[in-house]
Amino acid sequence: MAANRAALREQGRAVDPEPAAVESSNSAIAITAEAGGQEAGQAEPPSHMAPDSAYPEVTEAQWQAREPIRQLLENLLTRQVQLFESQHHELLRQSVKGPSPYERAVEIVPTHPETRLVQKLENSNLRQLLRMSNLLIRLRRQERQMEATAARPAVSRDVEQNKDT
Repeated sequence: MAANRAALREQGRAVDPEPAAVESSNSAIAITAEAGGQEAGQAEPPSHMAPDSAYPEVTEAQWQAREPIRQLLENLLTRQVQLFESQHHELLRQSVKGPSPYERAVEIVPTHPETRLVQKLENSNLRQLLRMSNLLIRLRRQERQMEATAARPAVSRDVEQNKDT
């Protein structure tokens, strides 16, 4: 909005006064336009558009009658843009900050009624897998030990036999 006002000033056009005081409550927003130094009886010709450029059927008097309403609408829109920009800024700040511990807890909480049952089944399956893998590891270890003992020459433990050879 400020860029639009600066562009109008550069073109030598009159610029509307800044948005007036805005009072807001939970139910309504009241906006009043400031006179900007003008007398109450004097109306400024429309500054944003010449009456004959886009709407040739609108007379100068109609333009002047529409100007206060246009100014109020511009103030409303300016206020809405400011509100949305502040909300957007706050949302960006929160997203950069990351989720709070409460938001993380909500993400972890099971949402489906049978989630706990599914988790128990998965844990049970994982325990079974762990038992089976441990059993296979023990079998393989025992197989290696048996192969190692079969590869060694048989030595008699008899003392007499060992002395003769």
